[in-house]
Amino acid sequence: MDYIVPASCSDTEFRKMWAEFEWENKVSVQSNITDMNLYLDHILSSTNMRCLTPKQALEGDCGFLAANLYAKSVFGEDALANISIEQLSDSGACQATSESG
Repeated sequence: MDYIVPASCSDTEFRKMWAEFEWENKVSVQSNITDMNLYLDHILSSTNMRCLTPKQALEGDCGFLAANLYAKSVFGEDALANISIEQLSDSGACQATSESG
């Protein structure tokens, strides 16, 4: 992931790029991390992406979290992801589903 760096763009730019990409990469993973915000932080540090969703929109304890992530490659390519994190009631672990392009 050395060629990916966190970046920013407006909500409008994100939605435009989201509509233009072909979304074929849907991934579902589970983790032993039990806090959804810590799990999001783990994803951000692992992927070198920036969370575009405002922090106040990620607050609360409803058992579900969704966030838009963005980065640029050193070659100028855009990397977008929409992450949905769900708290699993039986184990307390988190499950993430992502579409990326």
